[in-house]
Amino acid sequence: MSPEGRARVRAAALLHKPWERSTGPRTAEGKARSARNSRPRSDQPCIRELRAELAGVFALVSRMEATRRLLSK
Repeated sequence: MSPEGRARVRAAALLHKPWERSTGPRTAEGKARSARNSRPRSDQPCIRELRAELAGVFALVSRMEATRRLLSK
């Protein structure tokens, strides 16, 4: 973009001030999408979510082992 074009866009933004009417996401889906914006690949879960899911899997395996031990007595 040329310097003149950038100046025109800047002047239009300063004239209309769209940031004063911006409300952000309103729905739960929109808020979730907005929360994923900072991730490089927003379609993939973050490390924290993966660790939480893995902890759930390990807890399930532990419960299964405990149940197996009870049934084999």
